[in-house]
Amino acid sequence: MSGLSTPRRSSLTTRLAAHIPARVAPSGAVVRVALTSHAVERFIERVHPGCDQAGATAYITALFSMGVVEPHPPPWHVTLRPAPLYLTIGDVALVLDVDVRARDRLVARTCVARDGRWTHRRPRARIRPPKLGRTPRPYRRPAPGQLILDPQH
Repeated sequence: MSGLSTPRRSSLTTRLAAHIPARVAPSGAVVRVALTSHAVERFIERVHPGCDQAGATAYITALFSMGVVEPHPPPWHVTLRPAPLYLTIGDVALVLDVDVRARDRLVARTCVARDGRWTHRRPRARIRPPKLGRTPRPYRRPAPGQLILDPQH
């Protein structure tokens, strides 16, 4: 059919050529991690503004050489849906997932940083101060057919 083009791949699934080696925490095994352009963009936005893509990839590669991949999110990262794996170094965490194309590889989905823009916390309920100086009177229900005209009664 003419007029239809092939679907564009979103930046979330576009993998960069870099495959970074990373150590897994419990076993010490080395796995390869593919970076997505989305993860690099979030790293630039949240961690190193003004950096270009090649510089950010170099910084991320250095982070992978310092840290280990763990199955738990960092304590400062509040999320409703935790990812399967994280690489956390200080105030920066890369969210990792298993690559569906190659099960022996991981994919860095995004980058989160401490003191990010928003968290998934619910807003606190407003606590009303107690009303002081007024004692509530007991409720008196009038009997059927009875009319109370005097409020002191």
